[in-house]
Amino acid sequence: MERLVTRLGEAAFVELTAMVAVENLRSRMNAALGLTSQGFKDSCEVPAAVGRPAAGPAAGTPEAGGPGSAGGRG
Repeated sequence: MERLVTRLGEAAFVELTAMVAVENLRSRMNAALGLTSQGFKDSCEVPAAVGRPAAGPAAGTPEAGGPGSAGGRG
């Protein structure tokens, strides 16, 4: 958590925490009301990029070493 606060700053961390709480509340409310998926994923699947792993560090982060990151070269 400290790394995230350091990286984002306190204000952005508070905003991120609030957004996670809102999504958690929304998810719980939908479950309580019996709302289910409308099937969009079945017809709107986004294909994985060719030659790229499906998951990993986001571009521009120090873990990825991309542009805009402290560890990047460009």
